[in-house]
Amino acid sequence: MSATGPEPLRLHRDRIGADWVDYNGHMNEAYYVLIFSRATDAFMDRIGLGPAGRARSGFTLFTGEARIRYLHEALEGEEVAIESLIRAWDEKRLVLHHRMLNARTRSLLAETEMLLLSVDQRSRRVAPFPPAVAEKLAALTAAHGDPAGTRSPEWSLPDAIDKRTATPRRGRETKDGGFR
Repeated sequence: MSATGPEPLRLHRDRIGADWVDYNGHMNEAYYVLIFSRATDAFMDRIGLGPAGRARSGFTLFTGEARIRYLHEALEGEEVAIESLIRAWDEKRLVLHHRMLNARTRSLLAETEMLLLSVDQRSRRVAPFPPAVAEKLAALTAAHGDPAGTRSPEWSLPDAIDKRTATPRRGRETKDGGFR
């Protein structure tokens, strides 16, 4: 952990290709999702859920929810670097935060938080992380200065998620946009 907070994982870099640029002259939003997805794949490799780990354990991660904040343009030819932090996790769910930085200037271009679900590929249902994966998550969160995995970001492991099925609850919104 650094003086300014947890030290992020640096697992992915990409370069903005000409075919990723839209009619506004900057990277189209679809490619932000692609780059963040590639960073999530690199994270999965780190926690033992890469191709070999998925085949061995029968588990994978599904994205249950994601939101992206676009902060500055990413232009053709620029290299971007993704920094990742585990924001919170429990036995079946994980909130992963990615920050997309211009690799040269280090300016923040975009960020996403993703609610990832541990899924047993045989049953196609949410299930507890395999023990080896849970151990790696615990070790990473301890290295990030949060040994219990209890960091509370804006929306980590929201009450809006049905804890029995790990799916978003529908029709339970309050007048202020929150959930009951």
